[in-house]
Amino acid sequence: MTFEEYTRHIDWSLTRRPAGTRQAASTMRELEGAPALVEAEEAVDDPLRMARCLLAGKAVASSAAVQRTTELRLPAAGRTR
Repeated sequence: MTFEEYTRHIDWSLTRRPAGTRQAASTMRELEGAPALVEAEEAVDDPLRMARCLLAGKAVASSAAVQRTTELRLPAAGRTR
């Protein structure tokens, strides 16, 4: 759990009424899943972390092709022909 997640939880718990069991379960699932999300985001940004994920079978190496389209040029505003 990161510091931001902790402070968000404390802020939430001080400003909200006691939650029902569904809300509590949903919040708990969100907080438990946050470290995996942070790890995935860091792996995308850092090639060394991505290599570790590739070796562990948590990621798939691939490449993407980009198709460029023709550029549409409009006349400049204020010009008349």
